[in-house]
Amino acid sequence: GYTGPCLTVNQFAMSWASALLTAWCWLAESRVERVLVGAVDEYQPLLVEAAGQADCPLATGEGAVFLALSAAESCRYGLITDVAMGNLAPPASPSPLHYELPAGQAFALAAALVNGAFGQPLVATEPDGAWSAITLGPPL
Repeated sequence: GYTGPCLTVNQFAMSWASALLTAWCWLAESRVERVLVGAVDEYQPLLVEAAGQADCPLATGEGAVFLALSAAESCRYGLITDVAMGNLAPPASPSPLHYELPAGQAFALAAALVNGAFGQPLVATEPDGAWSAITLGPPL
């Protein structure tokens, strides 16, 4: 009976931020009242080999993280206050997520929400200079 929009994003390290940005837009447009956004990583020996050849320190493994997001004015854990992506110099961050795969980034964001780590962006970068930054705010 699901009748809402559905999307799969595959952009390597930028997948998580891209999925969050899409979910955020859907909520802001009132296209949806709630959205389930998630990241899944599957261990692939070929990815490990490619990362090694590219001298890219990649944390590999398997996992999945899903968050239920809404545009509600009150929340239990915190808010996503900004999602940004670019290919010039990334914002400075004490919490870099360099070369992390999407589920690792999603887990870091979920941990930051639960632990109340607000204000400083969680930044992920790729070797080619692409970056994403997700900033969290406290619950209302």
